[in-house]
Formats: sequence, structure tokens, C-alpha cells
Amino acid sequence: MRRGRALAAAVLALASTAAAQQQVQPTITLTPDCIDTRPRAWTITATGRMPYPGVTVYVQFDYGGSNPRTSTGSVNNSYQYSVTLSVPTASYTGTSWRVAAFQTEPDGGIVAFAETLFRSPCTTSTTTPSSSSSSSSSTSSSSSSSSSSTSSSTTSTSTTTTTTVAPSRVPVLAITPAVGPPGFVAIATGAGFPPGPVTLDWDRGIGGAAAVADASGTFSVPVPVLRKDVLGPRTLTAVGGAATASTTFLVVPASMQPDRFVFRG
Repeated sequence: MRRGRALAAAVLALASTAAAQQQVQPTITLTPDCIDTRPRAWTITATGRMPYPGVTVYVQFDYGGSNPRTSTGSVNNSYQYSVTLSVPTASYTGTSWRVAAFQTEPDGGIVAFAETLFRSPCTTSTTTPSSSSSSSSSTSSSSSSSSSSTSSSTTSTSTTTTTTVAPSRVPVLAITPAVGPPGFVAIATGAGFPPGPVTLDWDRGIGGAAAVADASGTFSVPVPVLRKDVLGPRTLTAVGGAATASTTFLVVPASMQPDRFVFRG
């Protein structure tokens, strides 16, 4: 009898823990989240929440090279973590970089993922278009005599500086492929966005991604579907400045995956 009660209590405790883990959304916050002047080296502290206490959390600074800077930490029983990341050089190009925090299974599959951006400089300068200006001059004279009259005039001239405004672009978002199993990483591609940071979020499930639209308004970024995430249709929405675009994705059981699907892990 006592063994049965103890087993029931253990099952309830596990169920309670699992329910709490499902409610914990992975997050990441950087301190600082930007710098104006790049020193030869600097450190960033990443804090946030992850759903699996006792499981290592990885924090990765992706500067666009083949070997992103990575530090590790632990998640406490309150689902919180704090990891200090050292960035040893100021030679990285660009004005913003992705910083991700994630947890993995023993086989390497990502089970929790959060992402944000680190910026340099902190402020973005803007150029004010030159205002239109014009100048004109006109001269006329006339004389008359008893037999004839003579008049002369100078045609007015003007100089105008104008700024041409490009037609507004319609933001679009696509994801390739548009179907995949849990643990899969798809590629989201956007166009027509204002240059700068873009955030991408699922309307159901957990995770998302962050990107930077280039001067032409385009970006491409991996978007993970976590291994233990929910099945079914979902919508991915990208927001950059005042631009918003969405696309759909279908999460299917692994047994239904086409041969071309590749897992990360």
C-alpha cells in the first residue's frame, strides 16, 4: 500500500514538473545589449529562462564566421540561467549580431531555443532628405519714343533640388520547406523589409529567430522546430520596423518525413 502511494506521488510530481516545463518559454536578455565604441575585447552577460533545470544551457555569439563564440552555464530549479560570454575581438563587420541560448538532448537535438540581437553602435543615424529650394529672377525694361517703343525681358530661371521617394515595398515571407517534423530546422527568407533587425515568432509552439534585413530589405535565417514541440499547422510571423509578413508551416510526425528531411543533432 505504501509503495503504491509513493509511486503515485512520484508520478504526480513528474507530471507537475512536466507541466511546469511546458509553461516555461525560453528567453534571453543581454547586458549590455549594445555598445557604441568597440573595444579590443568585451563581455556580455546573458540571462533568461529555460524549461529544463540541471541541463546545460549554451549561449552562442554568431558573428557570421565559421566558429561562433560559445559559453555554457547551468539552469537552476527556478528555470533561470546567467552566462557570461567573452567577445575577444572588435574586428567583426556589421552593426548587429545574433546571440542564441539553447538546451540540447544527449544526442545533440535542440529542445529549447531563444535568440536576440547585439548591436553596435547603440544608436542608428538617419539622413534627412534635402528640402526643395528654388530661386528665380526676372528683369524687364521698356522705353518709348514718339515713333516706336522698345522692350526687353529676361526669362526667369529656377534651380530646384528634389528627393525621389521610392515606391513602398510590400514585405513578404517564405519558409523552405513548408513541412517538417519536430527537431527540424527550416529556412525563412524575407524581402521588402526596412533595413535593420527583424524578429520571427511562431503563433504556437516555442522558439523563433532573429535576423537583420540588409540594405535591399532581404534576409535569410534558420528557424528551428523543437524536438518536443506540438504537431499541426502553425504560422511564422516576421516583424521589422513597421513591416509585417507571415507564412505557414506544418509540423508532422517524424514517421511522415520525406527522405530529404535532415535532423540537426
